Amino acid sequence: MASTGFRRELEQGGNRSWENLKKAEGLKGRASTVQNMNDQHDEQKLLYQELPFRALPGMRRRSFRSEREFPQLRTRSSWANLSRLVKKNGEIKPLLEEEPDERLEPGYTYPLLQSCVVAVLNAFQYGYNTAVTGAMNANVVFPGHSDMLWALCVSSFAVGGPIGSVIGGQLNASLGRKMTMSANSCLFVVSGLVMAFAVDMYMLILGRFLVGIASGAATILVPLYLGELAPPNLRGALGTTYQVAMVLGILVTDLLAFGFAGESDSLTRPGWRLMFGFTGLLGLLQLVLAPLLIESPRWLLNNGNPKDAEETLRNLRQLDNVGEEMDSISAASTSESGNVQSIGDVLRDPSIRLPLLVAVVLQFGQQLSGISAVMFYASSFFQNAGLENPLIGITLVYIVNVLSTIVALMLMDSAGRRPLLIWSMVGMLVSTVILTVGLSNLLPMSSFFSVGGVMSFVWFFEIGLGPIPWLIAAEMFPPKSRTAATSIATMVNWLGLFIIGIVFPTMQRALGNFIYVPFAITLSLTLAFSLKFVPETKGKTLDEIQQEVNHH
Repeated sequence: MASTGFRRELEQGGNRSWENLKKAEGLKGRASTVQNMNDQHDEQKLLYQELPFRALPGMRRRSFRSEREFPQLRTRSSWANLSRLVKKNGEIKPLLEEEPDERLEPGYTYPLLQSCVVAVLNAFQYGYNTAVTGAMNANVVFPGHSDMLWALCVSSFAVGGPIGSVIGGQLNASLGRKMTMSANSCLFVVSGLVMAFAVDMYMLILGRFLVGIASGAATILVPLYLGELAPPNLRGALGTTYQVAMVLGILVTDLLAFGFAGESDSLTRPGWRLMFGFTGLLGLLQLVLAPLLIESPRWLLNNGNPKDAEETLRNLRQLDNVGEEMDSISAASTSESGNVQSIGDVLRDPSIRLPLLVAVVLQFGQQLSGISAVMFYASSFFQNAGLENPLIGITLVYIVNVLSTIVALMLMDSAGRRPLLIWSMVGMLVSTVILTVGLSNLLPMSSFFSVGGVMSFVWFFEIGLGPIPWLIAAEMFPPKSRTAATSIATMVNWLGLFIIGIVFPTMQRALGNFIYVPFAITLSLTLAFSLKFVPETKGKTLDEIQQEVNHH
């Protein structure tokens, strides 16, 4: 009864205001305007009827529906015109002050988060398998093997990576993001089983090669998927979850090494087999969770399913009105209509030469920054500082790795990609100086300089140069070339990793304590290039970013 009376009072108040308004505007020659206003009056009454459902206690379920629809009713063009009909001091003033409705801006939703969490398990696998061989004692893995066989076991992962990035890119374009990631989970299961039940080093090398293919596919699938699912205002944070998952994988490898890495290779004391087999177990979890993945609306639209794309976008955003974002996706798809470009097409296309160069330089610069060398030397730094168990020191480095990546996630959409990238490399350059001083033993506390240099280098790396190359590579390319272009950038990253693995021992013998000087040079070159060519992509749609890069 109270609700009915309240609505009646509001409606009567609206009628009185309306009559006064008609008298004030009842001038000669305004009959047509009054008629239009009469048509709009019905909508005003509807709004008054909806208002009580936003305020009265004991609201039924339909009230929540009314609350969701109310901002859309307010923003209709007819109500916007009606609100400006009251004159004051000869000037038109709004009847109601329009306030922006922040609820209409896309935010974190359950479907979006669940898809991202399942997707970044692929990145976790990549980080885990990158570090797993370095965390265990090579002498307990089939004792008596040669150094060459162990080197092949370690490097076969990097050989499979570029192959996986190419295969993953092709399947991603034809099968879709969801199906390709599900297939990649199967490959993680198979490779984990091969490594866990290996009967000799050759079978273990095969398993490492297969998991390298799966990890290579993950490096292109996940950043692309996250970039397409996330709204512009959250794309930086969600894109950085790729790097967060990867460094968490590295940390988990190190923690498992405390219990398993040094055990015998017998089946009764599994040890290292459990560490390798963890890949298959996690791959099985990915398969179980695969139905939670939501297909990319961009892929659906580009493959002739506009209705499914719109419905998927509504589900992701939890909004009824996604027309503006659909128009943006559709416009980009229409402007780039035609066959999906292959790697050869991308290399020959002059219109994307600059964004491709930016993506390639950042990926190559990431690997040649010296991060792998710093992680390789980390245990010796802590030993020199007096820490009895270097594994504890390595764990501290990995914890810093994770914490700094989380900080980057929180800053990515507020500080922006470009400032974080620039200051990241500046901090890394300073850290290489500290490391070089520590290695040179020029000061009494040189060992502590080394530890501080390691910590600061890892921190600054994960703030910018770690996550941003993956994020920005998925943002700069038009739909028809995005998959092939990101495949090229990913292959370059794997190539850099392979080069470091090959040349680092020679550099170590030749340069000694000045091993980080070449890395400082490559960092300086990457920094100079970034200052000149890397655009800011924060808060922009993918279409806006592509236009800005093309007109750079």
